[in-house]
Amino acid sequence: MSDLPDGWHMCACGNATRQPKCRACERGVATIAAPEAQKPPVAPPTRYHDGKEKELLRLCEAELSLRGVRVIHHLSNRAREQAGYPDITACLGGIPIACELKVKGGAISADQEATLAAMRLDGWQVRVCWSFDDFREWLDGLQNDQAIRAQAQKGHTEP
Repeated sequence: MSDLPDGWHMCACGNATRQPKCRACERGVATIAAPEAQKPPVAPPTRYHDGKEKELLRLCEAELSLRGVRVIHHLSNRAREQAGYPDITACLGGIPIACELKVKGGAISADQEATLAAMRLDGWQVRVCWSFDDFREWLDGLQNDQAIRAQAQKGHTEP
């Protein structure tokens, strides 16, 4: 049984999509390898060049991939153009997470604040991260919280 919403499926390259192929496959930039030929993920560098938000986004997405978390990519330009939509949305162990990435000199817009506040009210774990280390610390904290909750739940169900 799939964890994806109705109408969604996994593309051959591993991206979630509603279309027969994801945009990466359509553009011919997706890399698809047989499972036995796939190499283990390589840890991303912990530094990025002075204030490039796109580089920070790629590092954060790579970190999520290393942790086995699938990033929800925006499949349409219309969804991505929504003012204030966070840079990263994903599901970490059944918990929806959203992260707005900012680099030195950046600022959170009113639309971004409003969107993150609404997502928080809907049960999302949200955060504005200002560096790769900040992002990793946030993920570590979320995963530690999950482990504690799982252990507590296990303790309540055992005789």
